[in-house]
Amino acid sequence: GIPQGRLMVTILSHPRALRARRIVIDAVDVLTRVFDDPKRERNEIYALHEWLDDHQLTAILTVKLGEETEPSLRHGFLDFMADCVLRLDQRVAGQVTTRRLRVIKYRGSGFGRNEYPYLIGPGGTTFVPISKVELAHQPLGGRFSSGQPQLDELLGGGFLRGASILVSGTSGTGKTTLVASFARAACARGEKVLYMSFEESESALVGCMLSPGLDLRPALRAKKLRIQSVLPEAVGAEEHLLWACQTIAEFCPDHVILDAISACHRMGSEQAAFDYLTRLVSVCKQRGITCFLTNQTAGLHQQEEITGIGFSSLVDAVLLLRFEEQERTKHRALLVMKSRGSNHSHQYHRFRITDHGIEIIENGGAGLPERRPA
Repeated sequence: GIPQGRLMVTILSHPRALRARRIVIDAVDVLTRVFDDPKRERNEIYALHEWLDDHQLTAILTVKLGEETEPSLRHGFLDFMADCVLRLDQRVAGQVTTRRLRVIKYRGSGFGRNEYPYLIGPGGTTFVPISKVELAHQPLGGRFSSGQPQLDELLGGGFLRGASILVSGTSGTGKTTLVASFARAACARGEKVLYMSFEESESALVGCMLSPGLDLRPALRAKKLRIQSVLPEAVGAEEHLLWACQTIAEFCPDHVILDAISACHRMGSEQAAFDYLTRLVSVCKQRGITCFLTNQTAGLHQQEEITGIGFSSLVDAVLLLRFEEQERTKHRALLVMKSRGSNHSHQYHRFRITDHGIEIIENGGAGLPERRPA
């Protein structure tokens, strides 16, 4: 048999020969199975701990856990012996898999005590903290045009740079047309727009916007507009956030459009959708990026929760689109429900989607023939 304490010393003779100062043993629980005796295992690991301490070596040990969330009694003592304990797990919620890390202990140091999602990809391991202690948002900047002079007037002069704007309404009210109109105008000014679509592919979006006269192809060719289209359920909320952050860092957009936040529920859960949106808006605010969010509400008159995720308090401006019926005719109407720092209109205004974009009707006057929106 192997003498007491000699197994680890024999194995670690190689790091000593290399004069290594750091050692990784993956996985120590598999290594000690040769003893088939829990007491002997503990003694060998204690001997290993003393050997590492005597030689002032930094070591990382990995141990596999069973199906239970807590370590088994066989290896539970490791948590008390180690100076730092990290717990990794992989869980499935809503058919979406998520990896999470929690720091159990870290002697002599402060640390985050929450669970943090992380990703393993081509660039290595990336951690996505759910929250930070401090907020580092940039103040709202000067005004710029929405691309529609009539809408600028209702907003008190246009949107504020670095703001987060929510466009909410039922299906068919013109949310995508409105944000696409803004994207085209911004790109025409030489600004960059990142358009993240959860409901349409790039070709479908570009084709649909030709009907109301919004040609996005010149902006795409000039590389002022980038459309990133992906199914929400394809990956978890953390990977969606990582993709968005990587694209923002590489493309450096002036504006970000997310169409639509109502599709974020399909990332796994309502909490996952909320975490994704709050972190994405926080990233945009830290960089001074204007963020446009569209949301599809459920009913014709549902306004109690205009986002469906408890998210409306975090945005700076809210545009509510809805249908109105009068004399057996359906009309579209727009309300600036909220706009921080603006002396905005507080009335509903009818608007039409025409061959030349969106037209806000003044005092119910006649306008161009209406077209069906994308």
